[in-house]
Amino acid sequence: MENKLLSFRMQLFASVIRAGSFTVAAEQLNLTKSGLSQHITALEQELGVQLMHRTTRKLTLSHAGEIFFDRCVELENLLRIAVDELNETQSTICGSLTLTAPEGLVRPVISPVVIQLMAKHPELTIDLIVSDKQLDLVQGNIDVAIRAGKLVDSASKARRIGEINEHWYINKNIVCSESVAEIVLPWQNSSSEKQLKVSTFPAAIEFVLQGAGIALIPDITVLDFIDDGTLVKVEHPGEPGLKQERIPVYAMHNYQNHTPRNVQYVIAAIEDALQNLTKKLDNMS
Repeated sequence: MENKLLSFRMQLFASVIRAGSFTVAAEQLNLTKSGLSQHITALEQELGVQLMHRTTRKLTLSHAGEIFFDRCVELENLLRIAVDELNETQSTICGSLTLTAPEGLVRPVISPVVIQLMAKHPELTIDLIVSDKQLDLVQGNIDVAIRAGKLVDSASKARRIGEINEHWYINKNIVCSESVAEIVLPWQNSSSEKQLKVSTFPAAIEFVLQGAGIALIPDITVLDFIDDGTLVKVEHPGEPGLKQERIPVYAMHNYQNHTPRNVQYVIAAIEDALQNLTKKLDNMS
């Protein structure tokens, strides 16, 4: 049996029975009477049974037609429930969402947002993957990726949600000079003879706090330490006056036509948090 049009024709059949005639049903469905009649005939041929007796005055259901009509009504109800449930999920923040973000953004931006969202929306579950690598969204089954810096070529949708500044920071008790070690991250270039290489921003921040040297760090990652005076902004002793470019931050996803509401909501919340931190830093400057 060809099932591609079966559910559609079942609904047409139910409409005809409720209307009591092909003429009225065709008008209600915005179809031609002949077209509607052809669908019902095709349905009976597919099923191998006569569903109704037709006369010029009325339609009468056969025994098989009575049983089948009940099933058609059940199908309509199931379809209506499916649409209602889908609409409900689109109007509420719920379900599971996988999010990836670089380590440097987790403490100042991502973790406060995740905690707030899950407290406000108990039916929302967020799985966070912390990685400085640009993970493949499809292979990783990732809904949202937050990326900082230059993007690699990708078919994913990307929207710029903010930017961050980087500056050189040092412990307030350390005198900045060319003899001070430079704490270097993998993607940073350094000509300093005295280097301490680390793999993550948190590690770089910890060494700076301990007075091990200076590091080029995003302002938002050390906001608390700037606020309490533990870390101070300095110029690089070997390159005074060197200005650092602002680093763009993007939100990425793979949804092409209909972006789920929870994805939109999480991206908006992260964007709002990032913008608020940027404003706070601008006011402190």
